[in-house]
Amino acid sequence: MKKGHSFLAAAGLGLALASFGGASCSQPPIQCVVGHGPFIAKYTLVEGTGSCADLVGEEIGVASFLAPNDDRTLADYDKRSIAVQSDTFGGLIREREGLGAGEDDVPYAFGAYSTNPDERDLCYAGGASGTTALAAAELDLPEAEVMDSMGNPVTLPAKRLRQTWENLSIYVTAAAPGTQMVGSMKYEDLVEGCSATYTFVALFPAVHCAKAGADGKPTNEPDDALCDPKGNSAEGRTPSGINPDYRVKCDPTLLYCVLDETPRAAP
Repeated sequence: MKKGHSFLAAAGLGLALASFGGASCSQPPIQCVVGHGPFIAKYTLVEGTGSCADLVGEEIGVASFLAPNDDRTLADYDKRSIAVQSDTFGGLIREREGLGAGEDDVPYAFGAYSTNPDERDLCYAGGASGTTALAAAELDLPEAEVMDSMGNPVTLPAKRLRQTWENLSIYVTAAAPGTQMVGSMKYEDLVEGCSATYTFVALFPAVHCAKAGADGKPTNEPDDALCDPKGNSAEGRTPSGINPDYRVKCDPTLLYCVLDETPRAAP
């Protein structure tokens, strides 16, 4: 895959490979998978300095991949990888698209993912439970000149950022195929010279839950009803898509649905 581009475009490969050999007389135990698409990650600061310590949470894209087998015709179900990309890094790549900046950067963490859930239905990556470390996501973007929507020149500042994802633990069952994740994340701004370490709890899918105002536009108030997995057709609310076995609420700061219980992904 070409460096500097979002790994999410390649996620379909993993899904397609995972569908091979699906026909069976009995259902085999589920292997380590992950919800492909945006999670919402809620950060808790452990320690940090400067603006690096101001993060509260964001969407993160996650995808798992199967390696090809020896003759490269089918998937090797015993060799799995995982990729994690924050909305911060993805947004910067989109912002600089076409400027020739960041083409050699890797805006996502990538590395080995365990093959089978353990006895607690957990899968691991990033150093957890003996897995190898994930390669850090790194961006080195030079200053760039662009035009705003009014045709005025705007200078985009240089950015040198690193994001390291560690000790990932993911809850995987047939009923909950990789929709909860916990771990730690280190964020570094090498221009400012700051860094911060966070723990996080992530939930798939990422669901906005800002209450709508009289004009139908989102407000800054949380609405727990928008997290309801069943929805309410009479009130025009579609199902949230969140696993109905999870207890969730609308976070008043993030205005996303988050877990309201001890994460099952916690090691």
